Amino acid sequence: MRMRRLARALIVTAPIAALPLGAPGLIDVAHASTLVSTTCAGPLAPGAYGNVIAGAGCVIDGSETISGNVTVGSGGTLTMTDTTVGGNLQANGATALSVEGSIVNANVAVQNSPAGVSVFAGNTVRGNLQVQVNASFTFVEANTVGGNLQAQRNTGGGLLSINSVGGNCGLQGNSPAITGLANTAGGNNTCNAEA
Repeated sequence: MRMRRLARALIVTAPIAALPLGAPGLIDVAHASTLVSTTCAGPLAPGAYGNVIAGAGCVIDGSETISGNVTVGSGGTLTMTDTTVGGNLQANGATALSVEGSIVNANVAVQNSPAGVSVFAGNTVRGNLQVQVNASFTFVEANTVGGNLQAQRNTGGGLLSINSVGGNCGLQGNSPAITGLANTAGGNNTCNAEA
């Protein structure tokens, strides 16, 4: 009986011990919510962070280590360059968004941005990239996406070009249309038209 309990304990804990939090390119997504959250309102100081909540004027320049998620809420702004995010990047109602040359090890969702410009260029997204229901001009270019890319129901126009997508690439239901050019996908691809 004691051996069974010990064997069960080893089976449950061995995979967790083999994947330490903070290993390059890995995050224990189930535990991202237990990380300490830091609010960013201006340039984020160099250092190690769990989750980052972007307020007005947040700037992340790559001198930081972010092991959890980056979240931009309503009215928040984010300028992020050359940064690795261990978890997700979620922008819901961001007033301004510019993400360039960065790596996001999970998913990216950009939605409900008011009028303005949303730029997402030259990034690597290991999961899915969703850009939907934005009133801002949407510029999504030269990204590598491991999962699916979807740009839909946006109302600010924009450009979706030169993206490499491992799964499906979907461009649909945008008015005015977003122009899609030179996008490649491992699955279905409707991203090379105006839609």
